[in-house]
Amino acid sequence: MINQDTARQHDEIQLPEALERQLRRFTRRLFCVETFLALCGVACLALLSYGVLLYVDRFVDAPVWLRVLLISSAMLGWVCFGLHWLHNWCWPRRDLRTLARLAQRHMTGMGDRLLGAVELASGHRTEASMSTALCRAALAQVAKEATRHDFVRAVPLRRARLAGGALLLLVLLVLLPAIIFPLAGRNTLARWVRPLASIERYTFVQLAELPPQLHVAHGAPFVVTSRVLPGSRWIPSFASGRLQGQGRIRASLQDNVADMHLQGLTQEADLQIRIGDATLQTRVIPMHRPELLQVTAVEMLPGYLQREPLVTPLGSGRPSFLAGSTVTLTGTVSRALQEADVYVSESSSLPVQSNSFVYAGIEAETLLDEHVFTWRDVYGLEGASPYVLRADLHADQAPRVEMRGVERVITMLDDEVLTFRVRADDDYGVQETWVEWSGVTGSQHETPLPDGRHMVATGAPDRVTLEASFPFSAIALGIPEDSVVRLQAYAIDYLPGREPSVSVEHEIHILNRVEHADALRTRMDAVHARIESLTREEERLLEVSRDLATLPAEQLASDATSAQLRDSRQAELDNAAEAMDVAGEARQLLDEALRNDTIDAEALHTWSELVERLTSLAQGDMPMTAQALDQAAAQSDERTPALESAMQLQEQVLEELRRLEQLANQTVENMLARNFVNRLRQVAANERQIHDRMIHHLPEFVGLAPDALSDMQREEIEALAALQEQARYEAGTIQDDLPGFFSRTRQGAYFEVFEQMQEKQTMDGLAALHEKIAYNRMFMAIGVAADWEGQFLAWADLLRDAQDSDGDGDGEGEEEEWSDADIEVIFGLLRARQREETLREQTRMASQTADEERHARVAQRLADIQEDIAAGLRELDGTAEHPGLQELLLAVIGEMDEATALLNRPRADADVIAIQTVIIEMLSGSDDGDGEGGAGMQMMQAILGSMPGSGLMEGGPGPQTADEPGWVDGTDPDDRGVERAGGTVAQDWPVEYRDALQEFYNIMDGAQ
Repeated sequence: MINQDTARQHDEIQLPEALERQLRRFTRRLFCVETFLALCGVACLALLSYGVLLYVDRFVDAPVWLRVLLISSAMLGWVCFGLHWLHNWCWPRRDLRTLARLAQRHMTGMGDRLLGAVELASGHRTEASMSTALCRAALAQVAKEATRHDFVRAVPLRRARLAGGALLLLVLLVLLPAIIFPLAGRNTLARWVRPLASIERYTFVQLAELPPQLHVAHGAPFVVTSRVLPGSRWIPSFASGRLQGQGRIRASLQDNVADMHLQGLTQEADLQIRIGDATLQTRVIPMHRPELLQVTAVEMLPGYLQREPLVTPLGSGRPSFLAGSTVTLTGTVSRALQEADVYVSESSSLPVQSNSFVYAGIEAETLLDEHVFTWRDVYGLEGASPYVLRADLHADQAPRVEMRGVERVITMLDDEVLTFRVRADDDYGVQETWVEWSGVTGSQHETPLPDGRHMVATGAPDRVTLEASFPFSAIALGIPEDSVVRLQAYAIDYLPGREPSVSVEHEIHILNRVEHADALRTRMDAVHARIESLTREEERLLEVSRDLATLPAEQLASDATSAQLRDSRQAELDNAAEAMDVAGEARQLLDEALRNDTIDAEALHTWSELVERLTSLAQGDMPMTAQALDQAAAQSDERTPALESAMQLQEQVLEELRRLEQLANQTVENMLARNFVNRLRQVAANERQIHDRMIHHLPEFVGLAPDALSDMQREEIEALAALQEQARYEAGTIQDDLPGFFSRTRQGAYFEVFEQMQEKQTMDGLAALHEKIAYNRMFMAIGVAADWEGQFLAWADLLRDAQDSDGDGDGEGEEEEWSDADIEVIFGLLRARQREETLREQTRMASQTADEERHARVAQRLADIQEDIAAGLRELDGTAEHPGLQELLLAVIGEMDEATALLNRPRADADVIAIQTVIIEMLSGSDDGDGEGGAGMQMMQAILGSMPGSGLMEGGPGPQTADEPGWVDGTDPDDRGVERAGGTVAQDWPVEYRDALQEFYNIMDGAQ
């Protein structure tokens, strides 16, 4: 019951209305102030965070982390202010006691009474027995006292004022610039609201962007250009930059552009550029400049050349292009390209692909002007230096043609084959090459020499060199003896309308055997003169050595004497080299002499001995003499014995050279003597030809006066008269030469013939015969021509008998294993082999002739030559004393008769070539079996001497293959379908003959 009363009393105690009203006013004011403080705090945090970003962005590009930190800090402050406000006014809500405490802090006059009144009104009394009236009286007292205070003023405003001031200040510092520069404000707001977004900051200075990576030339100074864009709000006066590893750099702005000159780099570095509030950053990467690796020219040649384009790498030189060509240039650079340009009169861009640029379709003529090529790679780097091209222009040159391997003037027999190497060169291809010949023949020939042409080879557009062989055979081409042929090679290229190119002219003299022998005799005389020169030089060297030997011992040991001895040594070596050269020329003459059957075996024998002894001297004694002189020069203390040894060798060399002089003189005299016989027989042959031709024409010419002759008849009369005049001229030269030869040899037969020619009044008689022919007195002239033929033959026989008699006398007392007859047979066989080789080559040429009439004519001429070779061997039949030689001679004659029969059919074909090959092999004396080599060597030493060589048959026909002419369908010549008349095989021949041939060919091969 008491408790219920107490509760009821308590409920009845309330704050006075005035006091309660004042507390509510305090509460509302406090709510407004604290809410204002919370809002100001939130606003200040937002403005502060935004302002920091605004001002930071003016200097640097605020990184993401800073922007996140600013917005996060602001948001954290907002949360704190919000929680604090909620804690005061929402949860938990302030009660009257809390408000009373806050109010009495600022109303110090009331002390704790206001809090006590609120507690009493709230039922918190210290004593439960305290009366309600007393409480109410206390409350009334407090309320009365409270009327003297203004509770609104009790709310503290200092923090609110500070917050408002701070807010106002931030508004001025942040919002005002943002309002003045709305673009900057909005940009900062966006970056502040979305800190993680990639929003580029706004700057008052707007700059052109730099690439993220800036490639510069390695180690070279470079310039970085920064450009302020026209729309910028601010145009500073300078720019600054900093390159990693280098100091700060300043550059002034001119026309809104700043150029920063930086030092070269060899390593990567970061570059930062600042202009006003704008900053640029880039990574500077040094790289080597793009290098031009190669420039290739593809030259499209004019269409007439029919050639593929020429691809030419261009170097540093000045290229040359064909006029009329179209050129495409391709440049290859070390890196991928961004652009390339060419400057001629103005700059033009070139297409680029990867690391190449192309300059296409240029006429070659335009390349005469200077072309400057520049390029820039994908990194913007230019080449270290431009490529400058200036080309030359050349015309399509005419081909060059020549004939090799022969002299300008050549002498040959009609049955020889001369091989020309025709070579044509052209800059853009040889189309074809050929030879043409023309010439004149002697007056003894009835028909003039026809001109000829032979296609040598056909080329192609890509054949810049064309080389082929052209075998020249007078017989195969129908050219008679006593003819002079002018031969030239021609070549053309592919240029339309161009005249053919012509080689130098070669003059070929087709000599008869008499003229050929005389030419050889002249050349042998020149060899004789060279040997005489060697002898005189050796005499001089011996005289020098003798003079040195007479010097006093002190002077003999001097350096001056050593120098003289060394000079003599060198002179001896020069003499040896000259002797080898003379021996080589003598070998060639021996080879040519074998082709001429008018040169007798004795002259060949003597000349071959000369070749052997001269070669031995040049390779043996002369070098030994030089070595002895060298030893004498080196031994100054004991020089006398060495010098005496050298003098002995010099005397031996000199003695041998004098013997060789005699051999050469003997051969020349023999040739000259034989030449008189041949020349007399040649004049007799001319008279026989005149005689036969007059008999042939006698029926139609007899009784006609000279003015009654037709043109053809008059031409024939003039030809006969010219032939007779030639015979008279030759007889006159013989008559003039005979006294000189008699004075040289003192052989009475030559003077006897000279006296008889004078007694016969030869020159007057031949002149009278010429007059009879010229006036068509043929009936009278025929008998006179026959008489003169017999007279010249008689004189020739007289000289021949005198030569034979002298030759027999010279041979007395000589001991040889082989007789002179056998030696003559051997040289006859050698000569036959030489002629047979040439005949085989001519047969091969004839077998390729498509013209049947010409083939028949040439085959008949070859048959005559084959018969002539056999006839020469028949003259030796029965003269050989060695039975083996006689057997071989008959076997060879049998094979030659078989070849002659086939050629007379006429058949110049593979069967004939096979027989001729057998003949050559038989005459080569090849032997695969064992033989009596010692006996053969002794025989050959007696005939030719032992000379070093290169081996059997190296210069001969050699082994043949199935593809060579002379073989029929790859079969052996012995298996041919032609019946052999007889013969023998090589191993059945005399061993001595086989060995003799081998040694002789060793001699001949030494000339090659």
